[in-house]
Amino acid sequence: MTRHPSSPIGGSTCVGLPYKLLDKDAHPMNQRQFSYATAGEAILAFGAVVWGLLFARFVLAIVFRPYDDEGYFLLALARYFRPGPPDPGTFSHYGPFYYYAQQACFRLLGLPVTHDAGRSVALLCWMASALLGGVFVFRISRSLLLGAAATLACIRVGVVLAQEPGHPQQVVLVLFLLASCLSLSVGSPRNRVSLFVLGAVGAALVFTKINVGAFYLAALAHALLCVLPASRVRTAGIGILLAYALLAPPLLVHSRLWTGSGGYCVVAILVGAATFAGGAFAAPDPPLDLRRAWVAVAGAVSGTVLIVAATMWQGVSLPALIEGVILEPARQPGLLSMGLRLGWAPCVATVLVLSGIGCLGWFRERLATYRFWVGALRCEVALAAMFLLVRHDLAWVVPFLPLGLIPVMGRTWHLAEWFPRLFIADLAATQFLQTYPVAGSQVGIASLPVLLWAFVCLSDGVEELGGLARGPSRVGNAAAGGLIVLLLATGMYSLGARPSGYPYPPSGLRGADGLHLPPLQAENYRFLAGSITANCSVLFTLPRSGSFNFWSGVPAPYGSNAIVSMKSFTWERQKPILDLLQSDPRACVLYNRELLEFWQTTAQDLAQLPLAVYILDEMPKAAEQGGYEIRINPHRNSLWVPYLASSAR
Repeated sequence: MTRHPSSPIGGSTCVGLPYKLLDKDAHPMNQRQFSYATAGEAILAFGAVVWGLLFARFVLAIVFRPYDDEGYFLLALARYFRPGPPDPGTFSHYGPFYYYAQQACFRLLGLPVTHDAGRSVALLCWMASALLGGVFVFRISRSLLLGAAATLACIRVGVVLAQEPGHPQQVVLVLFLLASCLSLSVGSPRNRVSLFVLGAVGAALVFTKINVGAFYLAALAHALLCVLPASRVRTAGIGILLAYALLAPPLLVHSRLWTGSGGYCVVAILVGAATFAGGAFAAPDPPLDLRRAWVAVAGAVSGTVLIVAATMWQGVSLPALIEGVILEPARQPGLLSMGLRLGWAPCVATVLVLSGIGCLGWFRERLATYRFWVGALRCEVALAAMFLLVRHDLAWVVPFLPLGLIPVMGRTWHLAEWFPRLFIADLAATQFLQTYPVAGSQVGIASLPVLLWAFVCLSDGVEELGGLARGPSRVGNAAAGGLIVLLLATGMYSLGARPSGYPYPPSGLRGADGLHLPPLQAENYRFLAGSITANCSVLFTLPRSGSFNFWSGVPAPYGSNAIVSMKSFTWERQKPILDLLQSDPRACVLYNRELLEFWQTTAQDLAQLPLAVYILDEMPKAAEQGGYEIRINPHRNSLWVPYLASSAR
């Protein structure tokens, strides 16, 4: 550490750290300056977090997507929370850990299963993940303002959570950022707990979304292998994972390799292989003891055993769990495809970027005299990446991931510094694959590890610009953090976030008073919900629109919420619902043709489903509003009660 020349006992010349982190022997005059500067930084950082909370709360209150993933998961949670064993198909596509985490939040907060409560839990997960991201960046950069900027950026990129409150991705996001913070402790002497929990997080992710969990475990395995001492185990493991990076993308998209996903596959192969190869070249000092690496394996195994045992204790058989968690998600690419479609331009750009980074790493020592320009390059790439990630332009950012694996000029990273950088880069590269077969909000979730990588890259670039002088680097981090906070806060304000209130009145829907929708949209939903409340004893929705079951208070048929796509609706699942619709004279169906097209369900698909044929051919239309139709039993024995807005809640 540099000593202050005017101090008889020496003192740190660094600025920008919180006062408590300064050396005890720092110069007295500098202590007053640091204390004053730290107070200003703390105020700005606190203001950034509060503004981020207001923004997240605002967006959650004004956004509702008609495809209604929110209602789907609320209905699933309501079924899961009730006494007795879970319904058949409860864990279809999404595993039991998601339900455990949601149950813990709802029970601890004493919340009912409603839209308002579900959005409160989503806000909690959103803010928790953002704060964890800020902690990670603060620990890496030792800059309070840069950590606050990372928190605000995580909130901005995580805005996709507002589109689908209650989706398992909010649990995934918390686990991602928790694992990132745990990676900071791997280099400490007492790292067993961190390694064990890192492995357990992998098990939790597998039993939340299996593809996300598998990609996470690949990233964790590669990061651990790369920090081991040279051995046959290390060499063999890195070779196997490099083969994985080359083969996983084409195996994943093989069914659509030549029909729109070829460019995406090329980018994923190049980025994954380059990141895995780049991580294998550096060797930290000291390396990680192989016995410690096995602790992470023990954590993954223990987490798996615990989750499976808890699920079976609830009455779910092992074959049913395997069917729901593994086999049904494997059929997803054949049911729905909304993945990233990348043309030749991103592929060429990826090749050029990776070639340039490869040359920079190969000639790193010769470029030592140009360290300022290398630092400037890191900063420019990091800032551009943040801008693109806010726009969800993920594919243009991931080719730069290996840049973060090139050590800062003139220094060698120790294990504590190297492992979190490697883990974040690996996680970002592997999670790029979760955007297939459906991109959508998955792009935002996959962007969060890349966003942390961008902040780390910025911090390293600032250090190179400062020539390894710790004072200037911390001043630079604080300046960059303050600028990013101001830009993000201004952008959030321009999107309409105001502390003063919402642009629309409360929706007036049951259990959704905190939802502020455009008047026409809210009136359409009130009309439909009120009509269903007055006339129906059971409501099936085609396609799934579980929110109307909550807004109307009318239950859904048993087992109807197990499906994600109508194409996966087997006869065994259709028959009980069909029997109920035929036997109950007050049974109703809410039908929307445009939403079926959104879910890529054609008339030919519906013609193969006896339940859909009965609904469309035999159930007459009783009411219509906003593209929705309410269809009723053809043998209905009571008059249809018209909706009266004055009597609505």
